[in-house]
Amino acid sequence: MPSLKSVKLSMDDDEKRFPDIRMRHRDEAAQAIRALSLPALTSVDLDFFLRRQRNERAQPPVLHNTGVPDPLSSSIFELSLNLVDLTVEGVFDGSLLRPIERLSTTSWPNMKFLEINLCITTPSGGWYFTKHDEVPFQPLYMPQSQIKTTHSDLHLEKFNFLKEAGYAYLDPVHVFRSKADDAELTPFIEAYAEALSMMPKLKSAALTVQLEDHIEGEPGWFCIAYFSPCKSAHDHPPRLICPRCNRGVTRQLVTSLLGWEPNEKLADKLRRTGAKFCTEPMVEKTMDEFRSYHGVEDDPN
Repeated sequence: MPSLKSVKLSMDDDEKRFPDIRMRHRDEAAQAIRALSLPALTSVDLDFFLRRQRNERAQPPVLHNTGVPDPLSSSIFELSLNLVDLTVEGVFDGSLLRPIERLSTTSWPNMKFLEINLCITTPSGGWYFTKHDEVPFQPLYMPQSQIKTTHSDLHLEKFNFLKEAGYAYLDPVHVFRSKADDAELTPFIEAYAEALSMMPKLKSAALTVQLEDHIEGEPGWFCIAYFSPCKSAHDHPPRLICPRCNRGVTRQLVTSLLGWEPNEKLADKLRRTGAKFCTEPMVEKTMDEFRSYHGVEDDPN
């Protein structure tokens, strides 16, 4: 399909009983992405679906070999270089945005819209978030029974109601991870900030992570978003917001950091997003301030 311009793919990445199968499926997806030859492709939406892990005491599975970047993340990076619009959701590491080699000054010459919905777990078996100081110590969860049957032996397995009920048993809910873990999340955000600085046509970008409040049980959002200025916004006083794209007359850095603060060097990188390509000043807003001023309504659903 040499003329194909847009791809939207949703893939189940939620295999729990056999982590080795999940790893193999991710490797196969990475190989398939690398093998694509679609010269006209400009828009990609990839959703690697998994149910949110609500037992945050448990150890997440390791999804790639040690000592190497996540193959799925790095394959999407290679695919993204000539895109205009990229939306991804799933478990990724920094190689989604940062290759082993250094980026060129404009690694994404055409990218205008970037959206990354990052899961709370890392492909290397860790967590991007940890507990707040006031949350009591949370011991590592150890399941009472281990499934010993391998995938290759499934044809020998006889049906057993109690065993099947055990497979279907819901893990306990322990939700407490709502504070960014500097060691895990900062490198990803650094890669995000560096990537945005290499996108001369960028209009908007967002990095979001959905969390769950351990007290209220309501979803919470960690978010770092950028909006470039829109020339048409000058034609719409007094708020100076373009009704079509909802962007204003300045560069905007919009955040919901849930108490986390980037180090000074990283904060400066984020503030300089778009500065090489736009002369307009940067205005920083919280997500609540942005939604209030821009008239963004909450999703009724």
